[in-house]
Amino acid sequence: VAGFFLVTAWFLTPFKNLKGANMDKKRGYKTLSTVLKNGKMLTISLFILAIIPMACAYFVFHLSEIYFIFLTGIVFIQIKVTKLALNGEEDRSVTLSRLTFFIFLGGIIISALVSGGAAFGGSP
Repeated sequence: VAGFFLVTAWFLTPFKNLKGANMDKKRGYKTLSTVLKNGKMLTISLFILAIIPMACAYFVFHLSEIYFIFLTGIVFIQIKVTKLALNGEEDRSVTLSRLTFFIFLGGIIISALVSGGAAFGGSP
């Protein structure tokens, strides 16, 4: 379970570096958005691709259909966050992006509880 969350977090973590990227560049910090020419777009793309392991969680953990409600919420947040980031509002987009992981975790926990915890060793 921990490894699965680590993979998902790997996609989400670089996004927080968009906040203050100009200051990071001046200070010489090495992040995707400061080192690569198209680093901002790559960072946004990783954030969007995070939906893939999140969607796979349904099958990996045998979650209930309630999980799709959480997944739909994540998609709407990702759309809003992406629009904000592309419009130069990195501070707001990073703050809102943090909801993604918390909704993901909450969705798995609630869905696993509803399905009887079968994904985590309980009876279905």
